[in-house]
Amino acid sequence: MIIRADVQSDQAKLLFARLLETGKSLRPLMTSIGEILVQSAQDRLASETEVSGRSFVKRLTWPKVGDLSYSADDRGVTVRDSAPYAALAQFGGKTKPRIIRPRLTRALRFQIGGIFVFAKSIKHPGSLVPARPYLGVSAQDEQRILEDAEDYLAILTRSGR
Repeated sequence: MIIRADVQSDQAKLLFARLLETGKSLRPLMTSIGEILVQSAQDRLASETEVSGRSFVKRLTWPKVGDLSYSADDRGVTVRDSAPYAALAQFGGKTKPRIIRPRLTRALRFQIGGIFVFAKSIKHPGSLVPARPYLGVSAQDEQRILEDAEDYLAILTRSGR
């Protein structure tokens, strides 16, 4: 799953325009931005916080996510989560009804009203999974990106003379 986030602030647009005017490779900067975005997403997952800063909607369990990576070139950064349920966690949705069967034992065991129940299979009706947007650019991420871009521009202009 890939999320697209464009830089919207005028300050960032001007800074990146100046960077492009240098004619130098932006790959080192984009690599730094990829590191920032992956680390921020991992931190948000650990703290159960959305990109906006709000806490995740509480739920008993969440789909497995967090297999994060990025790729960078002169034109941008792509951050990916290759976990099978990444899109479901990011955007929310409903899982399909399905039959659940035991994998390692002969029966499923669960508790209903304090009583243990055993079954060879159950019909799961599907689950409504609320969105928990953990991928994206937060206000703090944008600030760090701007700082890195300014530092990189300073390095390029010093070495270009």
